[in-house]
Amino acid sequence: MLVSMLTLGLYIFNFNQEFLNNFQPYYLKSYQAFADYNLEKITNNLASVIYAVTTDNSYNNKATAISLEADSIPVLLYHGIIDEPDGANVLLENFKDQMFALKKTGWQTITLDDFYVFMKGEKELPDKYFLLTFDDGAKSSYYPVDPILKALDYRATSFIITKYSIGDKSGGSYYLSENELKKMAKSNRWDIQSHSRDGHTPYVIDSTGTKGNFFTNKLWLQDEQRIETEEEFRTRIYNDFVNSKNDLENEFGIKVISFAYPFGDFGQNSVNFPEAKNVVLDTIKSVYPMSFYQVWGGNPKMNYPQSDSEHLFIKRIEVEPQWSADDLLTVLENSREKDLPYLDDFKKDNGWQKDWGQMEFRDDAMIINAHASTTGSAVFLDGTYLWQNYVFKADVYPAKGQVFSLMARYKDGKNYAMCSLSDRSIKIEQVLNGERKIFSELKGDFVFIGRNREAGMGVYGNTVNCYLDGKIIIKGYNLNQSLNQGGIGFKTWDPQVNNSELIIKEISAEEIK
Repeated sequence: MLVSMLTLGLYIFNFNQEFLNNFQPYYLKSYQAFADYNLEKITNNLASVIYAVTTDNSYNNKATAISLEADSIPVLLYHGIIDEPDGANVLLENFKDQMFALKKTGWQTITLDDFYVFMKGEKELPDKYFLLTFDDGAKSSYYPVDPILKALDYRATSFIITKYSIGDKSGGSYYLSENELKKMAKSNRWDIQSHSRDGHTPYVIDSTGTKGNFFTNKLWLQDEQRIETEEEFRTRIYNDFVNSKNDLENEFGIKVISFAYPFGDFGQNSVNFPEAKNVVLDTIKSVYPMSFYQVWGGNPKMNYPQSDSEHLFIKRIEVEPQWSADDLLTVLENSREKDLPYLDDFKKDNGWQKDWGQMEFRDDAMIINAHASTTGSAVFLDGTYLWQNYVFKADVYPAKGQVFSLMARYKDGKNYAMCSLSDRSIKIEQVLNGERKIFSELKGDFVFIGRNREAGMGVYGNTVNCYLDGKIIIKGYNLNQSLNQGGIGFKTWDPQVNNSELIIKEISAEEIK
């Protein structure tokens, strides 16, 4: 009865014309969660008072809390929070469980301003902070979310498409209106930032009517029967960056310092303009000091300070609809920094991320292999980005394929050092911005397929060593200075599709001092 009364009271408290016009019955579940959480807090506080009064505190637990400093910060991305599954958005029940689980395990949200100064290397923060973000400015990203934020004393950032949420006809049945955004900003629980003005809609990009993303492709100019020039492309995206920023700053009197790319697209997958990525990243830095994208594939999930960067390029973990609270906690825990020395016996997945191909854990081993449409597979261990000078060794069983490789100083799928082993040679290679360079090569007759071997790789300064069965077999020097830190990984490859497999049974890594 008490919970129901509290729920009703919260509903009445928030009762206004805007809320009434946009009310969905499932929103009440958030208010129920708010009421339940606050009732639990009252009960726990009362129990604490009773305990303090009735307990001898002469030896009153003078334990000192250990406050660790954060090395990195994750950013979570949601879109709508809904009541019925649609395959794209997160259910309210899952979102509620995720937020309460994060709170219970010590995770706290951070403001956008504090996140920015942390990323610039200008402020230290305690461990287990995260930035919570929502894209598009849908009503379903606000009404069912805000009561949970209020209950947990959490904050969030909403990236708004200004075309739909600012102006006389703003809002409608799906997007938040100007008045709703003003209410959000006034609550001090939300930061409002840009998600473009016109860039969230597909546009025609060729004479046949093919559509593509705004920030990836040159547009087709129907009246002139031609494609945009590079200068026209650059001007168009610059105007969108500026216009959406001005829309928000002028309407709400706020400072807009960040932009979230629609669909996580910053030009990397262009159909008709291969240089789009470079142009987008070059253009945005004159308008926003920070931009956000979704992280997929072979990239570490955490964000590390970039004190020497003129533009902060921020990764976000897009929470998948099927994730439970435990799934989210596992993703965050596996992405956190791992200490040296490190040992992995593959009894469970400790944060290995697939860049391409296939990966599975079976019989106390990690197995990476090609599938029907790939020639190989590559994986890396998240949480090892800060490792610098170390040696790691692995018990491996190359089942098939022409080459298998160990990777070190792994930053992302286009930047790392590598020891590549085949029956004909062992090579030390550098991959920098996707370009491969061979440093050293030892030719000979080696037998790997179908045999258990211990392979290893060591990096110290700009020196790289490859190990085989406990011995250094080849050395390389002059590793590029930009690869001064990074984690570990494995790769397998064969020129024939679906014909490579590497079984890794145990790894160990130790710091070189």
